[in-house]
Amino acid sequence: RILFVDDEEGIRKYANRVLLKNGYAVFLAADVKEALEIYKKKKGNFDLVISDVVLPDKTGTELVNQLLSDKPKLKVIFCSGYLDDRSQQEIIHGKGHKFLHKPYQLNELLVAVKETLGG
Repeated sequence: RILFVDDEEGIRKYANRVLLKNGYAVFLAADVKEALEIYKKKKGNFDLVISDVVLPDKTGTELVNQLLSDKPKLKVIFCSGYLDDRSQQEIIHGKGHKFLHKPYQLNELLVAVKETLGG
């Protein structure tokens, strides 16, 4: 079960289609507030969070830190189209999370998901 958070509707639809086709249950959110609502509604029953780093209301890293405080073993993949400090790439790698640079290819997303989930 994957919680996918990105403020770009096209990316959410693309990822949803790809992940569903490959057997994953996907829940989509456009921002941190919506992601937290879904997480609470589903009682934290997620294996993986894929989040854009730059979101309209908070950062993806703030969201993930909050989720990890509730569920420390939750797997995480971050995505960003930024190449500067906004991507927080060094911090993300330092914490051992995967990072995908947008725009990413379908196979990059699937490989990252499989590697992160350990399969």
